[in-house]
Amino acid sequence: MEQEAHFKKLENMYLSAKVNQSAEYNIQIVDKKAEITVTVNPEMFHAAGAVHGSFLFKMLDDAAFFAASSTVFDVFLLTTSFNINMLRPLNKGVLRAVGKLVFASKHLLVCEAAIYDESDKVVAFGTGNFAKSKMVLSEQIGYFTEAEGEPEAATDPYDEGEPEGYPGDDDEVGGDPYTPLH
Repeated sequence: MEQEAHFKKLENMYLSAKVNQSAEYNIQIVDKKAEITVTVNPEMFHAAGAVHGSFLFKMLDDAAFFAASSTVFDVFLLTTSFNINMLRPLNKGVLRAVGKLVFASKHLLVCEAAIYDESDKVVAFGTGNFAKSKMVLSEQIGYFTEAEGEPEAATDPYDEGEPEGYPGDDDEVGGDPYTPLH
């Protein structure tokens, strides 16, 4: 598959996700890099009137995820861990998250991401680890180009119970991590 078509399909997948309908996002993906922008609005604020950290995490994770995904043409990736550092509060302007792939092996992709304000000051940064799932990239999850047209009735790939393909599905290491220790 042509790289540019893959990047466009990933961009459409991002923009069509339900979680991204609450604001006007823009995304651009190139090889090993992704950039996401959004204008800050009060719906993103915590009680003290600045952008909530969960929103910053989402932007960092998304930028890193799509930088990693730019190199994977067959399956959906999963975030396995993400470390975030928030440096300064922000309550206006445009946020720009930039993710870049820094390491890739057969089972692990590592990306760095940073969020910049309008004066190019870093607001937050982080590092994420990503693994391949067994979920095939398809129109069902918004992976399409305009030329192919948006799927008529996009089905939720998770409707049939628990999704397959999460890292460790076949591995039982130490049992349920949420079981009380006592």
